Amino acid sequence: MTGLYKPFAATLLSLTALLFGTTAQAAPELKVSASEVSVGETIQIDASSGSSMIPVYAKEWNVSSQFSLISAGRTGAKIKAIAAGTGTVSANVNLKDLAVTIKVFAPEPVVAAPVAPLQEVAATPAAPKLSACQQEMVERKREIAQDFNEARYEDARTKLLDMQKAWLNDSRWADALLGAIDKLAPVTASTPAAR
Repeated sequence: MTGLYKPFAATLLSLTALLFGTTAQAAPELKVSASEVSVGETIQIDASSGSSMIPVYAKEWNVSSQFSLISAGRTGAKIKAIAAGTGTVSANVNLKDLAVTIKVFAPEPVVAAPVAPLQEVAATPAAPKLSACQQEMVERKREIAQDFNEARYEDARTKLLDMQKAWLNDSRWADALLGAIDKLAPVTASTPAAR
């Protein structure tokens, strides 16, 4: 019986050596879709075990400052070029530390089209001239608004009452502002009564 085991053992040993000899020659590696890219481009990097009979397992993905890591898994990674220069991407593939070098170029400068000279803008029609009465009303409103904004409510109230008496056609504006002043500073005994 021992005679039968020897040829079988020798055959098994040679098949095992052949299998290990084939796998020993195949080494893990990182395969890059492009060795030169421009800033802004996305690159796929695939990890390979070196043999279709050995599963691939990549971990500890690292990138240099020229890249940002978008996603990484056991079979590959996706990166984006963010700065010009020569960068590296590394990973541990099937217990072996591997790295690839990729050159990153700055994007091509955009040449601006020549700008046409500006055309002269048509003159804006002049605002209609105000009559003396209208100009006086505008000035009074400015004074009242300034008094109101500076919390001189008594002065604003007095000017509004005078304006309301003089310009009956503009009493809505005066009434609204008087209402606001009355809410902020109610009428006191020293203040002249409205109307």
